[in-house]
Amino acid sequence: MEFYQFLNKIYGIVSWESVLSTSGLFNVYRFMRDIKRQRQPEWLTAEIESGNFTQAIINGAREKKDRICTMTIDTFMNFLAREANSLVLKLKATGGLILTGELPTLMEEFLNRDQFYKNFIVSDKMEAVLKDIPIYLVKDKKSILNGAALYAAFSEN
Repeated sequence: MEFYQFLNKIYGIVSWESVLSTSGLFNVYRFMRDIKRQRQPEWLTAEIESGNFTQAIINGAREKKDRICTMTIDTFMNFLAREANSLVLKLKATGGLILTGELPTLMEEFLNRDQFYKNFIVSDKMEAVLKDIPIYLVKDKKSILNGAALYAAFSEN
């Protein structure tokens, strides 16, 4: 709720785009820094100023360089798992969950950790269903372009 209120003050309308995107990762980070009062280390300040925020946060969490990096990635991955859970159940996607894009690819090792899966299968009544859902990660950086080309090639219009 605290994070929602934080985003609501910034955007007015809060959507998953303001959470589960590159800018969303930065929003989670700012929340940790500004609301949860986690210290921003000097090395991270320099990385942010040079435009390498996403990679810096991921590397910082990977190397356990600073608590703010770990907390940011853990929180982001929790939100990703919970929204993936919600979408799978809403869409009855029993064939699997497909994650694609830059962030999931960069965060592959965090996706492979038990915590992501544990957060994904949390459900009051549907845990048994969620446990049977395979999770796939598309690593092809051109998958969006290929999908658009395929659609254009076979589109009726």
